[in-house]
Amino acid sequence: MCFPPNTLSGARAMNTASAYRKLRELLDTSPESGLFLVVAGLAVAVSSTMKQQAAQPSAAMVLLLGALVASVGLPHGGLDAWLAQRSGLVRGAQQLLLFYIAYLLTAVAVAGFWLWQPGLALSGFLLYSAWHFAGDWPERAVPWRFLLGIALLALPAWMWPDAVASIFGALAGQEGRQLASLMNAAAPWLLLGMVGGLWRLRRHPLAIAELGVLIALALIVPPLVFFLVYYCTVHSLRSLRRILNGVSTAQRPRLLALAGLHAAIAALLVLTAGFFVMADGNNLQVWLAQLNASQGLSLVFIGLAALTVPHMLVEWLVARRGMVC
Repeated sequence: MCFPPNTLSGARAMNTASAYRKLRELLDTSPESGLFLVVAGLAVAVSSTMKQQAAQPSAAMVLLLGALVASVGLPHGGLDAWLAQRSGLVRGAQQLLLFYIAYLLTAVAVAGFWLWQPGLALSGFLLYSAWHFAGDWPERAVPWRFLLGIALLALPAWMWPDAVASIFGALAGQEGRQLASLMNAAAPWLLLGMVGGLWRLRRHPLAIAELGVLIALALIVPPLVFFLVYYCTVHSLRSLRRILNGVSTAQRPRLLALAGLHAAIAALLVLTAGFFVMADGNNLQVWLAQLNASQGLSLVFIGLAALTVPHMLVEWLVARRGMVC
């Protein structure tokens, strides 16, 4: 069938405008997605110019990792106390004090277990992180959720085996390297399962697009860069937005300030704990000057693992009371 040229041009223009409107609608429902796509592109560009250096993390890269995790990644967990109060889980100043004590003791227990059994602790951290991070996606079926989370964590070990083995070795010694090897072997099968299950998200085209970009990032950019892009621009911002969407516009600056304050306190506590465990009697300035990449990785990830457990417990308890967090 033939159409006049003007009709074809008009149809193309209408299709383009319609596609643009749909894209805008999708980004409006998930505004951090635009930032994610920009940061993902920058990550690929930067990684291509420093591939060898990025594959084996330097002290400067680990310092950047810690700074971004503290300033961008932790704030969404900085509202745990507020969520506990708002849901009625915590009432009054006395219960709030007990909440903080329980939160801190749980984090200390997790960190202590890691120092005692680093291999088991790292394995556990990967498992509960997979479950926790996969909650960012609309499909909540348990098998798919778990597969998705594990696959996203395992893919870097497939394309960057030496870098992941180095990171896991710093975190858990030989047991960590063995775990990296296991993830390397499992990654292609997990990827097949994840791609085969994408039909579950067929009603969420933006989620499919984001997963496609994440898969590409996991295979292209170094593991720490991939972790930063995902944790900071997808998981943390999305979690924070879900909370802020449930309050008035006037309340949001106060909650953001509260989240930032708690994140700063958490980062300071992790740094203080690291000083007492690793310092060997040196003063803080000397210890910081002597920190190497392996010690920095341990400090960041053990601290993150320790804070993630009480954070997940709070989310679970609050969700049981019907609140979204």
